[in-house]
Amino acid sequence: MEYDMKHNSIPLLVIPPSKFLIDDKAFPSLGILWIATALTRSAGGRAPHVLDLAGLEDYANALVKHLQRCPHEVVAITCTTPQFPAAVRLLRRVKAVYPDVVTVVGGPHPTVQPASAVQAGFDRVVVDDGMAALDVFAPDYSGPKIRRGLLTDMDTWGTPARHLIDIESYHARLRTPRGDEQCTSMLWSFGCPYRCTFCCGRDLTFYRKLRTRSPDFILGEMKVVEDMYGIRSFWVFDDEVNLKKDWLESVCTVLHGTGYYWRAFIKANLFTEDVARMMAYGGCVETCTGVESGSARILKDIIQKETTPEINARWVQLSKEHGMRTKAFVMVGHPSETYEDVMATREWLIENKPDNFDVSIMTPYPGSPVYNARYPQSARADFHTRTHADMEQIDFPEIDFSQDVVFYKGIPGEYRTAVSTPVLGSDDLVALRDQIDREAREALGIPLYQAGMVVDVPPWQSAIDHSMGQSGR
Repeated sequence: MEYDMKHNSIPLLVIPPSKFLIDDKAFPSLGILWIATALTRSAGGRAPHVLDLAGLEDYANALVKHLQRCPHEVVAITCTTPQFPAAVRLLRRVKAVYPDVVTVVGGPHPTVQPASAVQAGFDRVVVDDGMAALDVFAPDYSGPKIRRGLLTDMDTWGTPARHLIDIESYHARLRTPRGDEQCTSMLWSFGCPYRCTFCCGRDLTFYRKLRTRSPDFILGEMKVVEDMYGIRSFWVFDDEVNLKKDWLESVCTVLHGTGYYWRAFIKANLFTEDVARMMAYGGCVETCTGVESGSARILKDIIQKETTPEINARWVQLSKEHGMRTKAFVMVGHPSETYEDVMATREWLIENKPDNFDVSIMTPYPGSPVYNARYPQSARADFHTRTHADMEQIDFPEIDFSQDVVFYKGIPGEYRTAVSTPVLGSDDLVALRDQIDREAREALGIPLYQAGMVVDVPPWQSAIDHSMGQSGR
């Protein structure tokens, strides 16, 4: 259904800040910019307003001041789970000043836990693809409070409306053969069919169905970004780019020789010699993967990663053989995890020598099997997974995600967690996270980050290491 312009009112689309990160101005949020593109098309070329609050301290008052200058009947906010408290603060601030403004919320958190958004007081909740539910942004919308929509063809999404925000205020960098240069984010595909127990949305079609963009469309968006901003390097934020080998080969063939460089996440058990070769051929300069643990038991029996320490080691070796840097993401706090399991992760890092790594604490998000197994009443109605007993060997309270800022990835030295295992308490997990970070970085010669301070770190590395955490990664 098309957006109705008869009220001569356009919605305000809002990007909340991510104050739990050292740097939330590394790369822009793309989802709401795709919404802006769809609304512009539906409204015959009249674009909505986008208010980007990333990086702002007094962000709630910034929203009110914008509404004073430019009134809107509808205010729509996107959010991940860690951003949900900021979204709720924005909601309450708007309603306190403008009680008649219609508030809409969408994004990853409302998709997996729409009831929490309703309970928080949002007037309308968008689940799954907002581009398929444009009628919810009309002032006179009278449909269901929770509006669902799912698109299958990513090419119909168009190109994110980056021109509606200040792209030049973002400062992500990527090290390429040309040197350290500005880059920006892209999505080439969406969805992952795997069932890692810590990962959000494993029981939702929206997150498990693999949807890809055509190679020519990907190249076309890169050209648009280059023409508008002079940017020729990209962070590709697909869950994993190598889930569909033939498609990735086509993308890399199209990108070969274009001068565009990129980094991407891969699934290690699908990362073969052929995949490494084609990615390097297509301009990839860095591969990243969720190693998660150095313990074979944790990988196989607990988190169902379908990898092994040896498979993850092969990823590092193949990437380096083909001239691509590597970054490993690991976690502590898995169900039933012991001190020995944690130390296996430390040893894996030191032995396999990735170019960079990140250590976080496993954080149960709504929509993840480990969270839904403990609090199934908080899951979406279509939750159906029956989890195994090992997943019960973890303890954490039921969290009010509208108030508590809960994140995988935050500021080193300021981590906190409510997670514990039968043998490792919350304080133990924080201490072990800091220990692995410190000792592995020292062994590998990688600079150590401290809260509020980054010592001797190139700008490109600082941006990459501390600008993520949007969906547990």
